Amino acid sequence: TSAYQSLIGKKLNESDQLILDKTTLILKLQRKYDSFLNYQSMGNAEYACNALLGGYKFYKESYETAVQYNILDEFEMIKKMIVDALWNTFGISEEKADELNAIEDAVQYKESIRQILQDKPSENTAVEDASPSYNETPDELPDILDEEQEMIQQMDE
Repeated sequence: TSAYQSLIGKKLNESDQLILDKTTLILKLQRKYDSFLNYQSMGNAEYACNALLGGYKFYKESYETAVQYNILDEFEMIKKMIVDALWNTFGISEEKADELNAIEDAVQYKESIRQILQDKPSENTAVEDASPSYNETPDELPDILDEEQEMIQQMDE
């Protein structure tokens, strides 16, 4: 980003312009992934998914340019992060991402994302299901180690 910041808004020679163009392309792809992280941290799964899908689409559209600029290694690294996040977070494969990105109707696209989010079990569900209810007593809690049991007994005495 420092190369980008030092070149933006200045009259550039051909070499500097090429550096700016390369950096801009990488930063645009990285920004899509960063948007995913931001939306994910805010709990907005729909926007997070959309950011990743947008990043994957940008990668596909910009692939040839990345090859020409000889920045494919950096581009592929960010693409891998995007693809991994699509799969690990939303269960979306590259093929499914292509299908979703091919939807031209904005309403249908949004509904498709919402359906995926609705079908995907929430990570919080598993945590809530595993936690004991408020009605359980300590004797009913599972997997107490011997050391923990001794500590509980000592506290009760």
